[in-house]
Amino acid sequence: MIEITAANSGQTIRLRNGEKLRCTLPETPTSGYRWELQPTSGLKVDSDTFQSSHPSRPGAGGLRSFELTAQSAGIHDLRLVNRRSWDQASSAGTFQLTVIVE
Repeated sequence: MIEITAANSGQTIRLRNGEKLRCTLPETPTSGYRWELQPTSGLKVDSDTFQSSHPSRPGAGGLRSFELTAQSAGIHDLRLVNRRSWDQASSAGTFQLTVIVE
C-alpha cells in the first residue's frame, strides 16, 4: 500500500493495477469542514474513516483516511476538497494528486 499525506499534494505517483493507496489528511469535523473526495474514474474507494487525535476530548481534530484501489490503466486525478457540506461555494483547502495506473 502506498501512503500519502498533505505533503504529497500536487505530485504525481505511479500505481500498478490493483495496487492500493491510502491518503491521510488532517481534519476537524466538528467545525463542519470535512474532506470530500471528488468523483474520479480508475480509482475505487474502499474506505473513508476518521480517527480522533484525542478520543477523550469531544470536538478534537484528527485524521481522515481514504483507501483506494487502482482499477484501470491511465492517468487519473485524485482531488479532495475540505468544505462544509452545506456551503459548496467555499472551501478551507484542496488536495490534488495525479495517479498514473500502469
